[in-house]
Amino acid sequence: MTGNKTPRLLFRFDASATVGWGHMARCLALDEALGGRMESVFAVNEEALTGLPPAARETALSPGAIAGSGTFTAAVVDHYGMRAEDETRLRAIARKIVVLDDLADRHHDADLLVDALPGGGPERYRKLVPSACRILTGADFASLHPRFRTARLADRKTRIEGNPLKVLVSMGATDPSDVSRRVLKEIDATDLPLSVTVVLGSAAPHRDGIRALCRKMRQPTELLVGVEDMASLYGAHDIAIGAPGVSALERACVGLPTLLVMTADNQLHVGRALADAGAAINLGKAETLAPDAIAAALSDLAGDAEARSAMARQGCALVDGLGAPRIAAHILTDPKTKDSAALVARRLKTEDAATILRWQTAPGARRFSRNPEPPTEAQHAAWVASRLISREAVTEVLTLDGEPVAMVRSDERGEENEVSVIVAPEQMGRGVGTAAIRYLQALLPQTSLTAYIHPENEGSLRLFSACGFGSSGPYRMRMLDA
Repeated sequence: MTGNKTPRLLFRFDASATVGWGHMARCLALDEALGGRMESVFAVNEEALTGLPPAARETALSPGAIAGSGTFTAAVVDHYGMRAEDETRLRAIARKIVVLDDLADRHHDADLLVDALPGGGPERYRKLVPSACRILTGADFASLHPRFRTARLADRKTRIEGNPLKVLVSMGATDPSDVSRRVLKEIDATDLPLSVTVVLGSAAPHRDGIRALCRKMRQPTELLVGVEDMASLYGAHDIAIGAPGVSALERACVGLPTLLVMTADNQLHVGRALADAGAAINLGKAETLAPDAIAAALSDLAGDAEARSAMARQGCALVDGLGAPRIAAHILTDPKTKDSAALVARRLKTEDAATILRWQTAPGARRFSRNPEPPTEAQHAAWVASRLISREAVTEVLTLDGEPVAMVRSDERGEENEVSVIVAPEQMGRGVGTAAIRYLQALLPQTSLTAYIHPENEGSLRLFSACGFGSSGPYRMRMLDA
C-alpha cells in the first residue's frame, strides 16, 4: 500500500438459480467485514449482478473485463469451476490469491485458502495447494453477515409457555427439487400445535405451488419470499427444517435447533459435521428418507425442550459469527513471526485449555497480572467454557504449524474493551505478541481497545506502544496499581 491509497480487492464468483447463492453470500459477508478498508470490485456473471448491492453493482465487471481492470492487493476466488491455472492467471493483476472452497477436489494456486465447513482440517488441502499457502479450516471461518452474530443465543427471546412452537422451513433460495412441499405435507399430517413459516427466493420455480399448499395446511402457515434479514427470522423461531448449506451455519450461529434434510451430495460433509457437533439433527438425503421421517423427528424435537436448548448451545459454540472478520484480518495483516513463519489465528477451542493453563502457570507468567494467583484447573476449564458461548468476549489463539503459540482477547468492561495477550514461553522474542495484537486490531476495527499494564512490565509497555497504544486515541494504555 502506497501513501493513503486504499488497497483494492477483487471478488470473483458466480451465482444463479442453478449454481445457488452461497458464493455471493460468503463474499458479500467478507466485503461487509472489511468495512471499506479495501476497495472491493466484483467480477461476476450477469445473473449475479442482480443480487449485488447497488453501490457494488455500479463498479462490477464482467469476468472477461478483469484483465484490463488495473491491479489489486488481493483477489478472492469463490467458484467451483475455477482451477489452479485460472488462479495463476489472476496473479498478473493481484499480489495475493485467496480461495474460498469446501470441496477439496482440485488444485489451487493460492496464498490463503479458506474452507469453513465444520469438521474438516487443513490436511484435506495439503497436496492441493502450494507449500507456502496458509490454510484456514473449520466453522471459525464461516463467512456470515454480522447480523447473525448479533442475533446469537444471548438475544433469543424467552418462549411464552403455551404458545405454539414456531417452525421455519428453509430448503434453499430456489429449492429446485421442491423439498419444501414434502416437508409441509409431513407437518400437515401431524397433530402438532405449530406455527409454520416457509422461506423461498423470488426465483424459486415452485413458489406458487408452495403458496397454494400453505393455504391448505392444518397449522397456520405463511410463505415469505426474498427475505433480507434472515437472522431476525431465525431468532423468532424455535425449530428449523433446512438444507445443510451456508444457511445451516447461520442457524447454528443464531442458536436455532435444526433438522437437516440434504438436497445435494456436496452437503453430506457439513450435515454430518453439524450433527457430530450436536448442533443439528441430520436426517439424511431427501430422496432416500423413509416416509414420515421428518414428521417423526419433528415430533421428538418439539417435545424435548432440553434437547432444543442443548442444540442451540452447541450451535453457538461451533459458529460464533466472526468468520468473515477473521478472514479479513488475515488478508489485511498477514500474521507472521519476525522470521516470516506464517501464523494462523482462530477461535479458542476446548482442546486449547491445557496448553493455555500451562502458559498461565509458568514461572513469572502472572507476576504483573491483576491477580498473581494462577487459576486452578477447574476454574480455568469453566472460564474456557464460558468464552465459547459468549457473544461479547473475543478470544483468539494464534498457531504455528498447527500448535498454539499465543492467545489474545478482548473483554467488554463497561464502556471499555480490555485487551490482553499471553505468549507461549518458548515463543518469546519472535514477534508473536505483536502479530497477535495487530491481528486483533484488524479483527475488531470498530472497537476501542484498552490495555491495562503494570508500570514495571517493560516488555508489555514496549509491545503495546509499538502497536499504537498510548494515552489517548482508539488504542489506550492505562497503568495498573503498582
